[in-house]
Amino acid sequence: MTKTLNARIIVRNNTSANWTSTNPVLMAGEMGIEKDTKKFKFGDGVKTWAQLDYASANPALLRSVNPTAADSSYDVGVVWVNTASKKGFLLTDNTAEAAVWKQIVTSDDIVTLGDMTKANFATIDPANGYVDKAKLADEATAAVKLKTARTIAITGDGTGSGSFDGSGNVSIAMVLANIVAAGTGCKITVNAKGQVTGIAALAVSDIPALTAAKITDLGTAATKNTGTGIGNVVIVGADGKIDGSLMPSIAITDVFEAASQTAMLALSTANVGDVCIRSDINKTFILKQAPYSTLANWIELKTPTDTVLSVNGQTGAITLTTANIAEGTNLYWTEARGTANFNTNFALKSSKGLTDTGEIVYTTDALILDGGN
Repeated sequence: MTKTLNARIIVRNNTSANWTSTNPVLMAGEMGIEKDTKKFKFGDGVKTWAQLDYASANPALLRSVNPTAADSSYDVGVVWVNTASKKGFLLTDNTAEAAVWKQIVTSDDIVTLGDMTKANFATIDPANGYVDKAKLADEATAAVKLKTARTIAITGDGTGSGSFDGSGNVSIAMVLANIVAAGTGCKITVNAKGQVTGIAALAVSDIPALTAAKITDLGTAATKNTGTGIGNVVIVGADGKIDGSLMPSIAITDVFEAASQTAMLALSTANVGDVCIRSDINKTFILKQAPYSTLANWIELKTPTDTVLSVNGQTGAITLTTANIAEGTNLYWTEARGTANFNTNFALKSSKGLTDTGEIVYTTDALILDGGN
């Protein structure tokens, strides 16, 4: 079975100074990290730490001489720094014995070309990408127009102003002219420009006729006619009540007790739907139809038949415990019995039968170290 261990591997590491002072020979493929510089090297089993180059996809090579065409064993893009002359070189072609190294030019390496005075610069031919002297003068003249800040104002139906000198955008807050007297109302009058010229309250003539379908929150009764027909709304009388002729009769069931059949048939106040409990036979009857004095009009109310009379010899509200029931062949659980069973049977089990077998490492397993990625 293959097991994956969530392990963390610490690579050999030290400070740059300690690596230099101890100068060890790393085994082939062994990695060493400088904790303070974050640089690292891979050993070859032969060279000391100082003799090894730093590992990188495009490492910077520190040498005291300039590279030559013979230095072609490096990847294109590698930077070579001559620590003596303070010059940098970039490898652009690594053909064997014909490497091409390009010097990295800095500002210190630039040679001044010609007279780059202001007068000569302005007269250079604009076709070559430089500024034309005449055009430069025109642009300067245009720029002078904004030397003095200008005021921008709004007139007419609004007022507002702002100062603009070309140094940034200007926002002007416009205040509309007040052309209507203060007032309240729902009816407004506007001119061709959309400005409010009048405010007044709504008159009855301003409101069009509306159907109930156009008015919300009326409720369902608002669209019904009054009356006693189907779909009508009933009107309450002066006494605050609905006329009795519109109300159905209500039957209230009474409960009677009788000690015999004769007593039940003598219940002269019993109405259809009333119930009679017969104490002599422990049964209940309901009056199906009049008259009350006819036995066939009384219908027995059926109840479920309970055939259980006792449990384990007990009657009434029964609570059973192990003391009431013999063990038989199925023994009750006790802590002593459970412990004895465990001690006897667990010793016979193999670890491979446990639920966490996957967490156990066996000598026959193949191990994979996983750093948690």
